[in-house]
Amino acid sequence: ETLEHVNAPVCFLSDAACWLRRGGLLYITTPNLRGLNGRILGLSWSVVSPPEHIVLWTVPALRSAVAKAGLRVFRVRTEGFNPSEALALVRRRKEENLVDRNKSAVALSEALSRTRARRALKTAINGGLNILRLGDTLKVWARRIG
Repeated sequence: ETLEHVNAPVCFLSDAACWLRRGGLLYITTPNLRGLNGRILGLSWSVVSPPEHIVLWTVPALRSAVAKAGLRVFRVRTEGFNPSEALALVRRRKEENLVDRNKSAVALSEALSRTRARRALKTAINGGLNILRLGDTLKVWARRIG
């Protein structure tokens, strides 16, 4: 959750690649602009918050930046959906538009982790979000190639 804050992300990734040995792994997480919340909320999504978040990523854009930095992507996942902001928008309650995205995400994760059945549900939901590339978090595993 750093790359969206960086002015020159390809340079940042290139510098990170230099610190890796050949075949070394770089793991990146960043908000997915094309996730469910990005699609539902658009510019109202709290992640769209310049100047805090400078660049918001899609799967193809991040793949391209990683390749330009001399890394090879070998795994991509999109996971997670926090419905709190979308629900506030649907309900059209202005006081709910001030939802604390991070606090509500922690509460949701804790609720879905309490029992084996809930953990299985969370895994299934994340699997579906990944297949459809609709998860709000974009996760990339890349290796240094040179």
